[in-house]
Amino acid sequence: MHSLSKMQQKVYRLVLFVYFSGLKYPNIRKGGRKVNIYVGNLSYDVKEEELRQAFESFGDVYSVNIIKDRYSGRPKGFGFVEMPNDDEAKAAIKGINGTVMNGREIKVNEARPREKRSWK
Repeated sequence: MHSLSKMQQKVYRLVLFVYFSGLKYPNIRKGGRKVNIYVGNLSYDVKEEELRQAFESFGDVYSVNIIKDRYSGRPKGFGFVEMPNDDEAKAAIKGINGTVMNGREIKVNEARPREKRSWK
């Protein structure tokens, strides 16, 4: 940061402040956490943009991630959507669960925390 001009440093600090304060999402969950939503039984043809559009009809979408096989790069048929607002996320879960997307009835619910793996 020392090689940046004073103006660049101010802009950098402002961007960090806005990013970490949640100003874009004033109704963000307490503690700054986003609601992580599991979306299962996805068609292998569904793109992240299609999934984003489906959830954006209920509110702001922070991120969309369709899980892909590590070796082949093909989708595994499930993914995760993060939404910054609790009420919008609940409405999306209720509204999208059981709907048909690309010929498959998708399953939507709040994601459970990932369990710790132990390799023995």
